[in-house]
Amino acid sequence: QKAIKISRFQHTINNFSHSKTSLNEIALKGGYFDQAHFIKDFKTFSGYKPGDFFISIPEDAKWLE
Repeated sequence: QKAIKISRFQHTINNFSHSKTSLNEIALKGGYFDQAHFIKDFKTFSGYKPGDFFISIPEDAKWLE
């Protein structure tokens, strides 16, 4: 089950766009049941809160490729 969570997490952040997408919308598009589950997995796998992480990424950055 941990592998599934990791895969879903990677898929979610790989498909993140820099539009003004809410964390809830990112979570739902990533296959999470709700924002709370997304935040929990995000903290577990990245060590960051998702809002802090996504805000710090420059729009032209190429990452996780």
